[in-house]
Amino acid sequence: MAKDHLTVPSRTAVAARYAEQVPSMSGFVTSVERARSRTAELGVEWPGTATAISTAIQSALTGRQTPEEALAGAQRLATAS
Repeated sequence: MAKDHLTVPSRTAVAARYAEQVPSMSGFVTSVERARSRTAELGVEWPGTATAISTAIQSALTGRQTPEEALAGAQRLATAS
């Protein structure tokens, strides 16, 4: 199923075999091994942080702020909540 949908199996042993069978996905397999849930540390505060991040990205993409300014603003918003 992972091959058909280009997804990475969550079980480490299965993912390692998958990376051997589909070498183009090996970088993603490595990323998944080290990944953690977005809410693992932030819990219920994740939605506010996600909003701060997405707002910063949009602000930088539209030229309202430099990327550095936008991310600094996101950091302030995220730590204020």
